[in-house]
Amino acid sequence: MEKQFFHIFTDGGCEPTNPGPCGYAFVETLGRDDTHEILSFAHYIGEGTNNIAEISAIKAALEHLHNHKEYYLSNPENVVTIYPDSTYAINCITLWYHVWVKKRQLYDKKNVPLIKDTVTLLLDARKLCTINFEWVKGHSGIFGNERCDVLASDAIANKLHNSYRHPINGLNNVNNYV
Repeated sequence: MEKQFFHIFTDGGCEPTNPGPCGYAFVETLGRDDTHEILSFAHYIGEGTNNIAEISAIKAALEHLHNHKEYYLSNPENVVTIYPDSTYAINCITLWYHVWVKKRQLYDKKNVPLIKDTVTLLLDARKLCTINFEWVKGHSGIFGNERCDVLASDAIANKLHNSYRHPINGLNNVNNYV
């Protein structure tokens, strides 16, 4: 089986205030600088914080990988790069959570169950292939990030739940796909 590269952008946010109504999205493209949307997913959470939305977007992307492991995770040589615009979310999942556990400092941290579930999904996926995180600057013209921002805002404005789009295959709004 040939090595494949996958590129998934994530974003979450609150509108009009933080905390407030929040949502998130992820978008798969053919590459970091590509402008073709392969698939996207958006979801309205309800009341929450921007940090919750950002981590939830990463969690949803990882759940998507697991739900379609025969495609993404079937070859140990595959490389999935996830592009969040939140250093907080990346650090919680890849650095801080492990330190908090080691030092037994979870009692005073926020969002621990969400972070723990996301870390578990990440570690399970990393047993099957390479998963990398690459921070991207938000609102800087990067297609995948900009598209996630639009979809997350749309999910909030329209209270969309599990809105899935697969433009290449023409499937739109397939609920509960992820």
